[in-house]
Amino acid sequence: MDRVIIGGGFSALSLLIKERFAVKVITPRLPAYSSNQFKINKFLSSNSSSLAKYLINNKNIMLHERTILGGHSAIWGGFINISDINPNIINKFHNYGIDFIPLSFKKTGSVSNLQEIAQIQFNDEILNSSKIIKPDIDKLVTRIEIKKDFLKIYYADNTFDTSKKIHLCVGVVQLIEIFINSGWIKEGDSISMEEYKSKFTFNMFETEFDPNAPCVIRYGFFRAINHAIGLQRKTMRDVPFMFVNQNFYAQKNKVVLRFNQGSFIGAIGNSFGKSIHYCNLQINDKKVNEFMSELSKNVKIHGAASISQSFPGPISNDIVNNIWQ
Repeated sequence: MDRVIIGGGFSALSLLIKERFAVKVITPRLPAYSSNQFKINKFLSSNSSSLAKYLINNKNIMLHERTILGGHSAIWGGFINISDINPNIINKFHNYGIDFIPLSFKKTGSVSNLQEIAQIQFNDEILNSSKIIKPDIDKLVTRIEIKKDFLKIYYADNTFDTSKKIHLCVGVVQLIEIFINSGWIKEGDSISMEEYKSKFTFNMFETEFDPNAPCVIRYGFFRAINHAIGLQRKTMRDVPFMFVNQNFYAQKNKVVLRFNQGSFIGAIGNSFGKSIHYCNLQINDKKVNEFMSELSKNVKIHGAASISQSFPGPISNDIVNNIWQ
């Protein structure tokens, strides 16, 4: 193979759209491993798990992973800030039936203090990448070996393929596991990640948005329940006086961990990972793509791990812009 995409979530779909679906995709339709520490499922979503065998020895750090086709897009809210996305890029998504719907209680069950926030939909439901991506190879990648003229891709079933170039479009947890298994993260190495602070609040009646939060997404009560259980479409009429706010603040949390005997250790006072928007993975104080380029210029990382979020709120716009840069 000349080029492959490893992953089946939103970043993989965004890259496929850019490349006009001319790249082969490797991602499992069903999970092959189970790690209770990193699982994140919802009642009505497809169940998934994580391949990660490493541990994080800090209960305040909550990382999550979904190795199943669709990734986190099977459980997300589909929000995106379109203020700095080139209209030509949006049109490319439109060509594949993907719409960017302005928020309203009538159409999305949600509103925002920012008019530029939209919801990504496909067939009148929140976009789930699994509805569009058709894997060419239905296998789980566990590690990658760098050879002189090619890259060797190993699967969970102990088989392998080769490719000249790899686009890693997997979540942060799976990416770290692949780096460990490939020998790229070693004993004593450090990693760091960051996220904007966020919290949920409940209020009766449609009060003012939190003035201290640059971005607020307000859900109707039943839409918030649908989101919590993994239902990706608007169903019943909302209660007109009950709302749930997702407030995103300008302050950032950062976590620094060190790899030691199969675990990551490190202290953090506040909780980390609740937003699931953690990003900007650095290894030994180097951004992940800078670190990777010193090992091989034929492996490129996309998605949350590769970007530093530019503004509190949705992270999908940063992922899109990073892919098209």
